[in-house]
Amino acid sequence: MRYVPENSYRRRICLSLSGTSFDECRRQLGDAIFAELRLDRISMNATEIRQLIDLGYEWMIAVREPFLNQPDFYELFDAALSGNIRYVDFDFEIIHDPRVQTLLKTAREAGFKIMFSWHDFEKTPDREFLLQKRNEISEAGPDAIKMVCMGNTMNDAPIMLFAYWGCKNITAFCLGEECCETRITAMKWGLGMTYAHPDGAESTAPGQFSYSDMLAFGEIMDRKGEFNDRVNSSL
Repeated sequence: MRYVPENSYRRRICLSLSGTSFDECRRQLGDAIFAELRLDRISMNATEIRQLIDLGYEWMIAVREPFLNQPDFYELFDAALSGNIRYVDFDFEIIHDPRVQTLLKTAREAGFKIMFSWHDFEKTPDREFLLQKRNEISEAGPDAIKMVCMGNTMNDAPIMLFAYWGCKNITAFCLGEECCETRITAMKWGLGMTYAHPDGAESTAPGQFSYSDMLAFGEIMDRKGEFNDRVNSSL
């Protein structure tokens, strides 16, 4: 396994694989330091998942509701936990599903950190609602929180960024093109991590920058010392 310095800005960028097959995902992975595998998007067996995980350096394993419809979802989930996992990410809206409870128990007993994600694909709610939702998620006991909302106007960006207030174990940003700069800000605050789509491939969410573009942003911020201040970051 290749060595990557703990303070490398490349650790702040999670490559969201959009491929469905083993070969597609392997090509997209390239030399990325940190990658997300959405289990609901892929068409692989357990052996292929283990092989892919072994090729990566560090992973985010994401569980969304459609994944639970697969008859062998537990076997596939277990295969995905075979490598270096930063977080196992569960959609907050499904955590009370008995099937998800089983997966949560498996991940926790294996010693992996848990992230709960919450999405609003239509709008960015007001600040009060956003903080109430953040506190609700926090009370459920995850190690990390992800909050993403559709940014429809420029006013949504500062509302979304307010989610970082008083909270270090969170990443929060807007979906869509209107407030896509919040994806760059996410590299600095809270968990200090953001997402990008593979170069030359479709994105897994609206407003994502390409991996090359996000690396360029990260390199500039690193050179300017933007990551030296740890007051507002958990890294």
